[in-house]
Amino acid sequence: MKKLTLLFSLFLFTGILIPLSAKCFGFSKNKEITVCIDGNNNAARQQAQSICKANSGNDCGNITGYSGNCSASGKKKCLDASGSEKKSLKAD
Repeated sequence: MKKLTLLFSLFLFTGILIPLSAKCFGFSKNKEITVCIDGNNNAARQQAQSICKANSGNDCGNITGYSGNCSASGKKKCLDASGSEKKSLKAD
């Protein structure tokens, strides 16, 4: 039981020290799609571009910026890391 408690405490402590830095990315060629995923490194940005391309069927262009949330309205779509469309996403 002590080992389990110690292991749980270690995971909790690590989770506090290393928070996820999720972002919602916008694109230069497709202003209608925003993709929200965990991370803000090159791998995360490439993943966001792949999700956008898979959803739109076209190259979405470069990432033009990021924010901490996305709200769908009109033609604007918010996609999560699985490519699923959501009404609202909060990344941070």
